[in-house]
Amino acid sequence: MSAQSPFDLLQTFLHRNPYVKYIRYTFIDYAAISRSRYHTVARALAAASALPEKTGSVSTYSPVLWAETVWGAWVEDPGEAGYEDHWVPDYTTIHVIPGEPEQAMVLCNIKSADKPSVDWYNYCPRSILRNVVAKAAEKHDLQFQVGFEVEFMLLPDPKAEGPVDPQPGFYPTAPLRKEHSKVLFDIVDALQAGGVGVWGFQPEDSWSQFEISLYPSDPLQAVDTLVFAIEAIRTIAAKEGYHVTLHPYPFEGGSTVGRHINVSACRASEQEEGAAHDERRYNDHFLAGLLKHMRPLSAFILAGYASWGGERETQSGRRAIFYGKHKCAPIRLTGASEDEKRWELRKPDCLGNPYLQIAAIITAGIQGVKDQLPLNQKLGPCVPNAPLSDEIRREIGVTEDLPWDLEEAIRCLKAQKELFTDWMGEACLRAYIKNKEMEIKVAGGLTSKERRVKIVAHI
Repeated sequence: MSAQSPFDLLQTFLHRNPYVKYIRYTFIDYAAISRSRYHTVARALAAASALPEKTGSVSTYSPVLWAETVWGAWVEDPGEAGYEDHWVPDYTTIHVIPGEPEQAMVLCNIKSADKPSVDWYNYCPRSILRNVVAKAAEKHDLQFQVGFEVEFMLLPDPKAEGPVDPQPGFYPTAPLRKEHSKVLFDIVDALQAGGVGVWGFQPEDSWSQFEISLYPSDPLQAVDTLVFAIEAIRTIAAKEGYHVTLHPYPFEGGSTVGRHINVSACRASEQEEGAAHDERRYNDHFLAGLLKHMRPLSAFILAGYASWGGERETQSGRRAIFYGKHKCAPIRLTGASEDEKRWELRKPDCLGNPYLQIAAIITAGIQGVKDQLPLNQKLGPCVPNAPLSDEIRREIGVTEDLPWDLEEAIRCLKAQKELFTDWMGEACLRAYIKNKEMEIKVAGGLTSKERRVKIVAHI
């Protein structure tokens, strides 16, 4: 946390950005929807001067985080709902919104104002991730670096029946000569101007789909940067006449859209010379934890009703839970050497709250460290777009498959709820499961087109 007061942070930002007139307060809810409210600069400064003691200048009904879903429905019997939630801005996250020089965006923690002070932030995804990271360092001497690969698709408008250009391709050069590809370079320029490190960018597997990879950083900063980057992508594209969707499977028979997550772990304390073997042991335990708990973890990384089905069942490792050094594996082992292990989780998509996704990934991996789980699996082979044979499964030690759908994923989460509760909190898990059970109920009653229209409007 910054040593500067919220007021000083905001005042310094406004001094450096004198054209800003409006402050947007933003958070990401349990359905991965970005929600916002505004203050004028004068009102924002007055509210910041009262922080951290008074947090109610931006408040809404409770529970704003998890009771309403992308489907416009309310979670039945929220039970613990109070009278209001406070949006508490973290002014270390404030940025000018690309393409909107008079507006700035600040990310918020959500405070359940009617709860005892020790429970104020028990539902807040951003606070939960911060706590998980701190607990990992304190109890297991581990710290993490996280990097996101953001895939997105350009549509003519939110209700379009297809992308701007539906032609397929794999890293094709041809669409870079098209007019609509200019938006990719404008987005990258805007991100860099806003202080966001761009690792790389490219067309993906259609002429209307692109990917921007972000530099890795500590988990909280990585997710904060992701939220800002997605806002930049959407805003710049809209200014140029396009609608962006991150829907994982927007059109039948078309490209899939993912959000791959790169994670590495190392000792939080200073390492003694010759500690590489110990580092490898921690890495292997962490990977073993991810593999063992991938079924309940899928309730967070494949968190939407529309995350399941279609061609996604036959791509990126199908349903078998294994790891390898190739992009066919659900968990891809990367890194230049045994001492520089990193993992790319290739299953996640944008229908899950990214703070909860990273918190759950760390939770699953840490359990492997805590239990000193051996890495019993061998590296898996590359078998593109086909299930692993029984012979290969036996050879590398695959014993489990991913769930078939969100309903099964939630059942897996309930079965191992205690594990995630220990790290992410009982309130969060209870509310999250209620939110997802409502999504299953409502989304399951819609056609695929009706679901697509609702999701594409927000995500």
